[in-house]
Amino acid sequence: MSLSVKGTLQLLVWGFVVFVIITAPDRASAFLQDAWDLVAPAFLNLGRFLGNLIA
Repeated sequence: MSLSVKGTLQLLVWGFVVFVIITAPDRASAFLQDAWDLVAPAFLNLGRFLGNLIA
């Protein structure tokens, strides 16, 4: 069974993610918290924008 390039890259990325979580869980959780702190306000502001368009 041969993997495509896309499948191989996905396997490598997920493997790296698991490796980082296992070897440095505090840094991994800090990274996810920082990412969430960027994403959550973006969706909140998008909701406000769409709400203002409808109103």
